[in-house]
Amino acid sequence: MTAIVIPSRYGSSRLPGKPLAEINGHSLLFRVWSIAKAVPGVSEVLVATDDNRIFDHVNAFGGNAVMTNPDCQNGSERVLDAIDNAKLDIDTVVNLQGDAPLTPPWVLEAIVNKLQSDSTIKIATPAVRLSRSLYEKVLKHRTEGSTTGTLVTFSQSMSALYFSRYPIPFLREDDPHAAPYVHKHLGIYGYQVSTLREYV
Repeated sequence: MTAIVIPSRYGSSRLPGKPLAEINGHSLLFRVWSIAKAVPGVSEVLVATDDNRIFDHVNAFGGNAVMTNPDCQNGSERVLDAIDNAKLDIDTVVNLQGDAPLTPPWVLEAIVNKLQSDSTIKIATPAVRLSRSLYEKVLKHRTEGSTTGTLVTFSQSMSALYFSRYPIPFLREDDPHAAPYVHKHLGIYGYQVSTLREYV
């Protein structure tokens, strides 16, 4: 069985209260939760939070929330704490960031299917190949000092080799028509729960 757990913190340093911010009449968190609920093959969608305002908000719109330890250092710790506190009996879990309202459900479904179909896959994380124009945009942002977004290079067997804030492999400038083989990491992780326990 698989769960999607959405870690959600009220105390964002850049935008406090971000999960409750409204986008066209619905909270950011409700939009992310709705995406997770649309994924087939998932037995539970759970919001993991250490804030009563978020907990109450999730319950008000009919979702399930669980309180987690405020000392969790990151989303992965919060996800495992939520699994344990909710006493979920699951084999696999997807960690969906609470500020990702544009995530297509089919991306999550692909992670779920991969983990459910092959228990030897311990962690699954999606990436998308950049077009030449997006690659050049990433380069421009890097030269301007932005480090937003993570890029990934992987082997032929689809195992991640490198994660970087800078494009790898770097394309030579003497071939402006070369298609980049650079992928942008989407920041979503799926785990076998046993692997998440080892990691955390």
